[in-house]
This record gives sequence, C-alpha cells and structure tokens, in this order.
Amino acid sequence: MYKKGIDIHRLPKTIKDAILCTHKLKLKYLWTDTLCIVQDSPDDKTREISRMHNIYRDAYVTILAASARKVSVGFLEDRLDPAEDDRRWPFWCPDGQLGTMSVFDDWEYTPYREPVDERAWCFQERALSPRILIYATDSLRYQCATHLINVGGALIRQPSSHWVAKLPDIMTSRTPPNVLSDEDSRALEVAWIDALSTYTRRNLTDRSDKLPAVSAIAQTFGMWWGTERYIAGLWERRLSHDILWYRNSPGERTNGDYVAPSWSWAASDGRLTGTLSIDRVLWTIRSCYAVPATEGFPFGKIKGGRLEVRAVVRKVVWDREEIELFERKQVGHSVEFLGRSGHAHIGWVYLDSESTSVIEKGYAVVVGAEGRDILRGLLVVPIKADDGKRDFRRVGVFYLVNGKPGADPEAASGDLESWMSAPAEDISII
Repeated sequence: MYKKGIDIHRLPKTIKDAILCTHKLKLKYLWTDTLCIVQDSPDDKTREISRMHNIYRDAYVTILAASARKVSVGFLEDRLDPAEDDRRWPFWCPDGQLGTMSVFDDWEYTPYREPVDERAWCFQERALSPRILIYATDSLRYQCATHLINVGGALIRQPSSHWVAKLPDIMTSRTPPNVLSDEDSRALEVAWIDALSTYTRRNLTDRSDKLPAVSAIAQTFGMWWGTERYIAGLWERRLSHDILWYRNSPGERTNGDYVAPSWSWAASDGRLTGTLSIDRVLWTIRSCYAVPATEGFPFGKIKGGRLEVRAVVRKVVWDREEIELFERKQVGHSVEFLGRSGHAHIGWVYLDSESTSVIEKGYAVVVGAEGRDILRGLLVVPIKADDGKRDFRRVGVFYLVNGKPGADPEAASGDLESWMSAPAEDISII
C-alpha cells in the first residue's frame, strides 16, 4: 500500500514524531519496522529479523521512544516537571534565566523505569545501537559507546542495570579478532548470561517470539564466537555450563505453540537469574540439536530439539515449597519419601515453573561438580515419546553438598561418593 507514497496523516503519532526527528537531524532515511517490514508476511518478517543485528549496528543513530507506552501516543510531548518537593531552590541557569533545583538524599533517588524498558523486542536496539537519542519521560538523552548524557546538561537519572544491558567494550569493534584472549572470552561469556537475565525480565505479547526477539543479540555474539553452534538459546561452547540456568522464582511453562526444548531457558517464562557454576563436567554429551522453523536460521523460532547424554541418574523427590531435594528409596513395590519422615535432605532445587503438587518425584541427572564437595545437575521427569521410547523433560536444577562429620545437617547432608558410584546411563531430554 506504500509503493506510491505514504500518507503521513494516517500514520501513528510515534512514527510521525520519528519522521519529524529525522527531518530535524537532516538525515535522508528512516527505518521503522512498522513501514519496513511487511506485517502480514511471515516470510518477510523472518527475513528482516535475520538482518536486525546489522540494522541496529549500522544505523547512524537510533531514535528510542522510551516514554511512549504505545505507538499511538508519540514521544515529543513536553517533559514532566520535577516532582514537587520542599527542597526546591532557585537556581540561575547558564542562559541567565532563573530556574529551580531539587535536592534528594541518595536513598530517595530512584531512576525512572520507562515503558520501553519493559518490552522484550526493544532490548536489542538499546544494546546494539552505536548511538541513541533517548526520548525519556523526564529528558532527552544521548547515548554512545562511552557516554550517556542529558541534552541540555540536566541532572540525569541513570537507568537501572537490571533493565538496560551494556555489552562489553570489546564488542564495539566492527571486526572481531581472530583469537580471543582468555580475559575477553570470559567477559563475553558473562555478558551473554547478563544479557539473557536482562532480556527475560521484559514482557512479550507472543511467547513464541522469545527466541526471535533476542536473535540479533545472539547473532552479534556469534560474530565473536565464530563457528560455535547456537542451539535453542544456548551456545555449544559452554553447553554443559549454561544448561544449568536457573530462576530464583519459578515462572510459567510456555503453553500453546512450541517454543523450545525443555532444557532451553526459552521453554518457560520468568527472569533467568544465572547459571549454577561447575569447574568439572561429569556427563558426556552424545548429541544436541534444535530444528529451526526456518531452514538455515538457527537464531529464530524452533520446532524441535533433543539432548542425548550419558550421565549418572538417581531417583529423587523434591519439595516445591521448601525447595529441598530427597533421595527416593525403594521399599518393596513402593517408594518411601524420606524427607517428611525426619531424614535430612540431600540438596536443594530451583524449579523452572510452578507446579500444582507440593511433592514431586523424578530423576536427578548429574552434570558436573564445583570443587570436591558440590554436585550440580538437572531435574527431569519421564514422558512418553511418540515412538514408544521413554524420553525426559527438564523441570529444574539441583545441587548437593557433600556431608562431613560435624557439619551442619541443613548445610551439608549429601553423600557424593555414594551418588557417583552408580553406573552412568544414556538418556534423552527433549
């Protein structure tokens, strides 16, 4: 409908404001997803999403309508007056006019959280753009790789790092080095998890967009990691480490359209807190893959996946309310739950999603260890596969602390040597 021209009067106010900004900046072109992606064409959306990392990184400047709650409201309205406060004093401005100055105690001062900070799709433009004009609730700001300033020199309310991620300085380079130093490699690994933690705080209207909405970030990291495979939100280079992602508070498991394998952070909602650390990998990955919905584009939607490992697997029971883990003991033809009978627990759990049952039973799959006294791994439950075989689904992570004489039974009660004496077995997690 726009081949012959665009009737500006029919456009949403935010787009009109962006066009006005572009003219005022004396720039020739404006890219906006509303006009530059065919909205009713899945093929065009997929094609343009695959280019977003270049669109943001190559932009001369990005206009961030931070204060706009929806596309119809615009962002060029007058800024809010300072909050009413008794501690407002007259202040002579640089232009000679008399203004006011407000003074706050440090503990009283909190930055605005802008509407844009809650939208998952907007995370990439903030993280990847080299220069940004931020039309915030209280001011106009300019951000580049080295500075964040208020245009006009007003007091700046720094955005919380929980909502705005900054990529490592080394990623501002247009050309990744042939070889990464150990320090830079570690910085990238930490930055990737931090980026996911920030991203998963935000909201998505369509859960099936969870991987596409962070695809530009993933592609950018992929430029630095070269030939490393990206598998449903995880990188092959650190698969045994990053698969131990966890949430402090369980989210909701995604319903409806398939989003990701259960071992991917994208399979359930809620903020990703981090990963359980290990310094030794104790399982063997036989195979791991995800099937892209669009052939040749592993960063977008996924339609299937499987993880096949050889690992020590133990029967366990966990208490959802107390986040405690107990070993299951076979008594005749029944399973005895030791925890409620007064026995000490063997570890702790972080569950991926809410459950209707307080007591759950399943299996603990040992992934690795930290030092000599801590085991960490995945909690899984069996599911029946279409081919009649028994597959497993991830439902959380666990850790065990080795019991020692005289140790606090609430802090150390597992027997790691006994656990690891069990023979390893092959299992498949989907």
